[in-house]
Amino acid sequence: SASKPFPPTRRKKVNTIRTKMSTTGSKRKADTGDKRAQEPKEKKLKLKSKLLNEAAALADDGSRILLAGAKKLWKSALDGWGVTPQEFATLRHILDKYKFTKAARVYLDSLVTKHRSGTSMYKYIDGKRFDRSCLDLAAHLAKDGSISKPDAEQIWEDVLDGPGVTQCEANTVRYVMEKYDLSHGAKTFLKSKLKEWGKSDRTTTGSSAALSTPVSMNVESAIENSDQSVWHHAAATFSITSEAPEAAKVFEFDMGSKAFGIFVDDESCYAGDESGLVIKLKKNTGDIVSQYRLPMGVKCLVGDDGYLFAGCNNGSVYDLTGKRPRLVAELEDFSQVLWIDMYDGNAAASDADGNVALLNCEGETIWKRKSAGETGWMVRVDQEAVYHGHSMGITKYSLEGEIEWEVKTAEVLFGWQDKNFIYAGLVETACFDGEIAKRLSRAGAKSGIIVASLMWNNRDDLDLHVYVNDEHIYYGNRRSESGGELDVDMNAGMQFSDEPVENIYWKGIPPAGTFKVEVVQFNNRTGHARVPFEVHLKVRGETKKFEGCFSKEIESGQSGKKKITAFEFQFQPKSDEEVQGTNNRDLPERAVVKIDKKTGSITNTYDAGSSIPSTTTSTDGKSLYAAIPRAVKCFNGPDARVCWTLGTGTGTAMSMQASGKHLYAVCGSKMMCLDISAEAVKKAQKGAAGSGRQLVRDSKIQETKAVESAGDLEAAGVDAKGVRLKCIKEGSKLRVRPEPGQHGFNSSWNCQFPRNIRQMGARFLVDNLVVAGGNYYRLGGEIKRLS
Repeated sequence: SASKPFPPTRRKKVNTIRTKMSTTGSKRKADTGDKRAQEPKEKKLKLKSKLLNEAAALADDGSRILLAGAKKLWKSALDGWGVTPQEFATLRHILDKYKFTKAARVYLDSLVTKHRSGTSMYKYIDGKRFDRSCLDLAAHLAKDGSISKPDAEQIWEDVLDGPGVTQCEANTVRYVMEKYDLSHGAKTFLKSKLKEWGKSDRTTTGSSAALSTPVSMNVESAIENSDQSVWHHAAATFSITSEAPEAAKVFEFDMGSKAFGIFVDDESCYAGDESGLVIKLKKNTGDIVSQYRLPMGVKCLVGDDGYLFAGCNNGSVYDLTGKRPRLVAELEDFSQVLWIDMYDGNAAASDADGNVALLNCEGETIWKRKSAGETGWMVRVDQEAVYHGHSMGITKYSLEGEIEWEVKTAEVLFGWQDKNFIYAGLVETACFDGEIAKRLSRAGAKSGIIVASLMWNNRDDLDLHVYVNDEHIYYGNRRSESGGELDVDMNAGMQFSDEPVENIYWKGIPPAGTFKVEVVQFNNRTGHARVPFEVHLKVRGETKKFEGCFSKEIESGQSGKKKITAFEFQFQPKSDEEVQGTNNRDLPERAVVKIDKKTGSITNTYDAGSSIPSTTTSTDGKSLYAAIPRAVKCFNGPDARVCWTLGTGTGTAMSMQASGKHLYAVCGSKMMCLDISAEAVKKAQKGAAGSGRQLVRDSKIQETKAVESAGDLEAAGVDAKGVRLKCIKEGSKLRVRPEPGQHGFNSSWNCQFPRNIRQMGARFLVDNLVVAGGNYYRLGGEIKRLS
């Protein structure tokens, strides 16, 4: 109740605590790609005239500097006490100003540029975790043969980012001192700094895992600048609390744009991106086989009975089986298609409004339904039904459009299927936008019908309280009988943050009654006269914001603490919320659920501890792979145990497919093949994984564009053989059917034929026709024009 006193021994006062609680401002170099080393005072450095004069002489006649000249410049910089920050800056200036031969530029740039060894914050060596930024900087500074005292100062400044030096960073400095040749001044400097650090009142000693910096990712960041973005409706957030060693890679192919679609067959792997590019690679080497260019961004790649189809953002479906992509369907009544799946000619599609539909071979809607959820990404179809994942769970529809079962879960983003089961990856939706959304995501905050979140900007201890009826949810009573829970409480105990947030939510249907949201200033440890804060409230999707400020003018209450009421409101549950089953407080979340297709029962739950953007199973069905932010978890056995967790090294896998000992995934703009054999996994866990081949698009390989008109087709010769087709009109629509009189072909069946080349009365020739769906034909081979 409101009169319950605060526990007197709740917190232990700590005078000086330095801990990393935010990625903001930390690891500043780890997120910038392969860039030239940036010394902190580089802008003030005066360039070395000796090197400038030498470079000017080498390029006196306007010609390019040769390899011998580049080596001469580096040798000149090496004189004296090694390459100084001033000399590094001068060499970078020379690289930017003058022309070099390719060999000369590669040579000098490799010495002057600080190259990154990977994209994750940490690097594992012999199973031990080290700070990647510090290791990369040390390797760069040691290129002249040794590390000088100025170099050592740079190294210490690198680890002195954020509020302080962590145990992991201190261990990295010691590793650098053992590995490289340091001058006497460098050794003395770093030893003294480590000695000072050892005496300081730092965070928990010997527990670097507790200091790992949370990393967060919003689904929208996967398609940052796409006008066709449909992820915004799902607004799912992913958070990660530790770094995993990177998986071994067979190859990594840079598409150039954000990629989503992926498909793997016996010989090749395919990926499609938002620019409309579809790439076909040899599955074991990553070598380019062919490139296709579609007019719209590719959302998914779907295989069906030997055919490959690309589903685009606008609902267009292209057949990629022939030499050129062919537009075979344009989905009706869909403005923002999220996913398409096919089985034996039946196509199912989902959109951003929570709709799901079954379509015929022409893309015409057979039936369309609105599922219980407001969004719906996952859609799968088989010989019996359509399975739709949405914000309220998974729904099974018969091929006639009738609901057969519904399973209530947290929001579903992506799903996989095999013969007997559906595997649905669950995510949590973001409540708010802006800075508070980032902090809540970082903290792993949960969501519900009612959510109250508090944000402020210093190390004071503010507390969030919610009262309803006879219940009081706060740090002293974190969970209430009605389902309310304080799941994030900051600046208490032994860890402080300069970007704190607190969160209370209801898991299930909140009770009827009057709700009051208060903020209490428990500890003004900074001594600031004014402490502003924000409280964000969400009730059934409607959000409000309260801005308050603790100051000297506010009097303390009976508890001796200052408090401010942010909101007071009435809540009455709706009957449809009970029908939808949202009062089930044990709904699965942050996991993959395995659902029996026949009964709709959940047969297993694979707890990933994070939202799941994509999931797939092994070829033999014994293992399940769940993508989490920047990593993949492998589960095995009936007890759904975690076998391993390995990082991707480049981003979050938005689509995956396994084939034998390889796992194929698209992460950002990268299509990658991971080696998941037992031997490769063991090496990766020890930090000894191979980076594989690094591949990019080849401008010499022509991009094959989609057929746009009948004029793009080759004319059939007089003696050409094949199946003759004719375009006829049926009502208001143009159909293409086999001409009568051809043995073995039904002239009343429609053909799945490119929509944009149909002309009334036009005749065509194809190599063959293949029966699909029991009542229509797919094209076999190429299309030619008949006169």
